[in-house]
Amino acid sequence: PARTPTPTSTPTPTPTPSPTPTPSPERAAVEGVELAGQWEEQARAVAVQGNTAYLGVGSRLVVLDVSNPSAPALLGQVTLPDTIADPYTPFIQDIAIAGDRAYLGTFSQGLFVVDLSDPTNPRVRGYTTGIFGVQNHLAVQDSQAYVASYGQGLVVVDISDPDRPQEVGHYGNEAVDVAASGPYAYVAARHMGGLQVVDISDPTRPEGAGRVHDIYATGISLAGNHAYVVERDLPEVVGNNLAPHSLAVVDVSDPARPQKVGYLRLGYLAEIGLRQPVTASGPYVFLIAGETGLRVVDVSNPARPREVASYPRAAPIRQPGIAGDVAVSWPYVYVATGERLLILHLRTTARRTE
Repeated sequence: PARTPTPTSTPTPTPTPSPTPTPSPERAAVEGVELAGQWEEQARAVAVQGNTAYLGVGSRLVVLDVSNPSAPALLGQVTLPDTIADPYTPFIQDIAIAGDRAYLGTFSQGLFVVDLSDPTNPRVRGYTTGIFGVQNHLAVQDSQAYVASYGQGLVVVDISDPDRPQEVGHYGNEAVDVAASGPYAYVAARHMGGLQVVDISDPTRPEGAGRVHDIYATGISLAGNHAYVVERDLPEVVGNNLAPHSLAVVDVSDPARPQKVGYLRLGYLAEIGLRQPVTASGPYVFLIAGETGLRVVDVSNPARPREVASYPRAAPIRQPGIAGDVAVSWPYVYVATGERLLILHLRTTARRTE
């Protein structure tokens, strides 16, 4: 069996507490971002549920108690089995939590299901054997997982039996990120596919419903009637893995006719593989911006998104990016940098109302 390394973690500075109770996301005005704590393992994926954080550290799923963000504590961990004769171990690229299970998208070895009913002893329940795209990111809804698999497109997996997840549907041939809501999946498919809206009302026969062609979509998050899409601006810039990117706000209230309604140039971002992580929470969008960077964008006016904070503050990005994922549990943002987990505190005041 694979040897499980001992975590070399430790918390950092004590976070500055808010002088007043933190407003809800809808009522909060973000004024800044500060470091609250960190976990010293090479995390490339992160998800958060309540006071528990889940990290993808190589082929290990690590479960942390983050009730005290300045001193995260290990609860449990499990190492994924190497399921095929492949030169790569199944390192974890994406994590979706639903109930007491984690669904893991891995590099080259598809989808794994992990039982979290005992967070001190997580255990692998089942895995697919047919999704071999080089990157696998996912969204989970009801009894289906929707996997954006680069090289395989959108793959639909029936997860009703956690011990035997089964591929049941497929659409397209290029996908790097996905979000799902109701009968539709929203797929970031880079320059060949743009932003695709896929009808998943019949999971065995997903069909195209709408598309934004003129968008090089590399990351997506969904909130209400808007999709927030990270797009690479062409022409591509190769030097030092830098390329110009923007945030596009897309109205998807009519899935057959998605429309760009807002746009914000982000400048040069370090490329992070094929996908640029982005997460929407309340009236804010959180993006990875290079080696350990975070950008916070206010989208309360979808037509005029504006950047309101960053971490490190105004830090230039000069090195290839390794940050891998971002998750939000208000008022904290969890950034998997590839070298560690950063726990960042959002400094807020009550949003002014007109």
